[in-house]
Amino acid sequence: MHKIGFIGTGEIGNPMAEQILKANYPLVIFDVNKKAAENLLQQGASWAASVAEVAQQSDIVFTSLPGPAELDAVINGANGLLAGAHEDLIHVDLSTCSIVSVKKARAQELAAGVRFLDAPVSGGAVGARAGSLSVMVSGDPAAFEVAEIVIKSFGENIFYLGEDSGKGTMAKLVNNAIFFAVAQVVQEGLVLGEKAGFDLNELHKILKVSSSAAHLGMVPLFLSRNFEKGFTVKLAEKDLAMALESARELKTTLPAINAAHQTYLKSIAMDKGDKMFAATLEVLEQQAGL
Repeated sequence: MHKIGFIGTGEIGNPMAEQILKANYPLVIFDVNKKAAENLLQQGASWAASVAEVAQQSDIVFTSLPGPAELDAVINGANGLLAGAHEDLIHVDLSTCSIVSVKKARAQELAAGVRFLDAPVSGGAVGARAGSLSVMVSGDPAAFEVAEIVIKSFGENIFYLGEDSGKGTMAKLVNNAIFFAVAQVVQEGLVLGEKAGFDLNELHKILKVSSSAAHLGMVPLFLSRNFEKGFTVKLAEKDLAMALESARELKTTLPAINAAHQTYLKSIAMDKGDKMFAATLEVLEQQAGL
């Protein structure tokens, strides 16, 4: 049985690592915040003193990180993955990063004999706890054949998109761009109704049986106004920014997604960056004088 390493045991990384443990794989873990991994240690995971130590002890290393800067630090840090790498080590990055960052990571690791897969996930912490995530993978095909069985411990819908590194990342950026832009459109509609004097719960009843119904899955979340925990405004802004960066490289215009991005930037400027992405509703309401 392969020895598995896991780096980044935050909100979504932790339940993914837990699913790997439940599948009875030996697991060694590291996070900059050891408290974030306490439940995993109690369930039998081993603690490593550094990223390099995780790499030394593992056949496959998974990373779940906030973004490109953290991925670069994990790979190239003084006690990073390359410092502890051995021949045929497989690195599966589950983060949502930029195309540039994953292509750079693959080139650096290939030179060191490490096989790299970019494999961002969708479904959030709820999907991770249920083992039902969607996983979008690209990179070394032989590495995917080895890693797939472990990915199945937390992924229900696994898509291998070929050897071209970055295809998995691009699929995730498209998904998130649609998700967050649609969220903004729905919130703007609610704000318009609220400004016109509607009770939003009553308006929701109307919309649910009208032509916009297909886009209203997030409305109960918005109306709950419980925005303190979850996928943050800062992470949503980062994902939209990377989608726009990719669009520039591909000479593609994304006017609606660009407009949505501006609201996320405004929300960060108004100190809502650490709230759930849905807290942009508060910004739109404030701008409307509500």
